[in-house]
Amino acid sequence: MNPHSFFWNYRVFFILCIVLGDSAHGELAHASASDRNWTQDAGNAGHTRYVNMDVAPNSIKKLWDVPILYNHTTSHAWNEWDVAIDDSHVYRTALEGYPPGGDFHILALKLDSGVQQWEKTIRGRAHAGVRPPSVSDGIVYVNRAGHSGISGGSSSDYPKLYGLDARTGQEIFVTNYSDQWGSYDRPSVQADTVIMEGGYYGGIYAYEATSGDIRWFESNAAAYILAQDGFYSNDGLRDYADATKIRDIADPLLRTVTPVLASTEADLLLVTSGNSTDRKLSAFNESGDTWQWDHELDSDSSTFAATPDRVIVSGQSKLEILDRETGVLLIDWESSSPLVYSQLAVTNTHAILQDTRGLVSFVNLATGQTDWSQSAPVGTLAVGQGLLVLSSRYEVSAYTLVPEPSSFVLLGMGGLALIAWRRNKRGLA
Repeated sequence: MNPHSFFWNYRVFFILCIVLGDSAHGELAHASASDRNWTQDAGNAGHTRYVNMDVAPNSIKKLWDVPILYNHTTSHAWNEWDVAIDDSHVYRTALEGYPPGGDFHILALKLDSGVQQWEKTIRGRAHAGVRPPSVSDGIVYVNRAGHSGISGGSSSDYPKLYGLDARTGQEIFVTNYSDQWGSYDRPSVQADTVIMEGGYYGGIYAYEATSGDIRWFESNAAAYILAQDGFYSNDGLRDYADATKIRDIADPLLRTVTPVLASTEADLLLVTSGNSTDRKLSAFNESGDTWQWDHELDSDSSTFAATPDRVIVSGQSKLEILDRETGVLLIDWESSSPLVYSQLAVTNTHAILQDTRGLVSFVNLATGQTDWSQSAPVGTLAVGQGLLVLSSRYEVSAYTLVPEPSSFVLLGMGGLALIAWRRNKRGLA
């Protein structure tokens, strides 16, 4: 055997395996690591609930299922079970006991198997407990509620922002902040800034992402959404550096609006206005200086998402798919039962919903057809790294959404091995 021919065939085999594996995950190949993750509330800093991937409904299958074994006496809301996803782990908070005085366990589960990598215990000090984690650039951020003005109390009673090493769970920083029994807010992260509600009488804090140092506190701001050039509060766009007001949202009707979504990919800012009987969704460019369209909302409990070319609205028993540019209703999908669809994620191909009885549905964005559905424990959902993660009170489950490359790689290995053997046997290499 010619040794050069062996290494030549090995190189060809290696390259082909990469190509075949990439082909099997072609829908992920063009996406950066950050837009394949679900890092915080509603998926990302702009709350778009969008993950840049295509779903193959015929490939959906359960990958792993991890029970949550801690005994606890109460649960305030489904969003306590929210998870964060990066390129290696799923992160979840699990309560043991009762929120004030109970132990909250921050869990890091391996993405490919659900095996627990690490656990960090934080003692609760208030009914708001310890909120679900967020993750960015190797740091897991956790909000522990508390009270900063208790007479006779100590610093252990204060609300705290924790920064944990995503690889080990070790503390990187712990920062006290001011609040009355702490907020229910989950940390939002954009580049080098962490923003979170707080303040003894309300407001917003900004923290340095790597050190946890408080950058500023703004008492006259709330209901924030993070955008590329700044963060939107209830009174307009503000600067990340010092919370300085940059500009108002240019609503032509001068309505009182609440920002709900900001997308750089779609150059989009969504706001809501009105009341429960006359509620509207309005679209602007991401800078907030150009109004584009309004859409009547049927429910005051709607959930919103956006892809680069679609806006998705879910509410009670229905899902609306709108054209991003015009706001024209393209698809009006209705459920057979009047249930609320508060859990929502979107990909390039599907809207993924879960209703209040636990039914998970994949609605095709092009056809409006339900391509896949399955019952699951009632809880929350997230999409990241080619997985759908369902998190409920007593378990976390992961489902694959794209074809696995292993069969392609094995086929390539067998074919190349046969070619190499025949070439070497004939003395052709």
